[in-house]
Amino acid sequence: MRLFSFFKLIGFIRLVFAQDSLLPPDFKEKAPLWLKALRKIFTFGARKFDQDSRGVELSKKLQSLGPTYIKLGQSLATRPDIVGLKLAKDLQYLQDSLPAFPMKVVEKLIIDELEQPVSELFDDFSEPVAAASIAQVHKAKLKDGTPVAVKILRPGIEQKLTTELSTFMFVAHMVEALIPAARRLRPVEGVRTLWDSVRLEIDLRMEAAALSEMRENTLKDAKFD
Repeated sequence: MRLFSFFKLIGFIRLVFAQDSLLPPDFKEKAPLWLKALRKIFTFGARKFDQDSRGVELSKKLQSLGPTYIKLGQSLATRPDIVGLKLAKDLQYLQDSLPAFPMKVVEKLIIDELEQPVSELFDDFSEPVAAASIAQVHKAKLKDGTPVAVKILRPGIEQKLTTELSTFMFVAHMVEALIPAARRLRPVEGVRTLWDSVRLEIDLRMEAAALSEMRENTLKDAKFD
């Protein structure tokens, strides 16, 4: 699994390095010959996008690679110092969405976690109304009639994120060790920040606590209903 994750990341890096417009402006003039040759070998056969469609195409690629890469793209959108202003702007429109997983899977996850079937916990339970990279949301109604939103993590998402982010961290350390000039971009720190952000996002208790606090703070505010 880790080996697959490694080659998956290398494939994406290869695609990014093939885009001339993502290289430092002085790469062709100042990069040593061995580095130029290495880039040509490494990116041989990789697809190149024109500048106008580059952001859209890379966003599509990130989405096709799954949740971890969607989060990576969103993180890179905040780092114009790495990817340039235009690509950072393009990546801001990266859609954090994936196809919903089936209701059969939802029902099994609920039984595994709550040890009761959906029919015993809810009077009504909808198909997913929103499906993002990490979780999906269902409208439901408790047995006492209370309407609720039920957010469910994608199956295996925690293990997948841990494996792929571990690979990101390994490669970031390798880049800092082998390419001194890359240290100013602080790739290790960038991956660590991404990891912290993702860790908070998959802990649904944090989100529930924040929503509960928001509800308490707005109970007496007539503007909120």
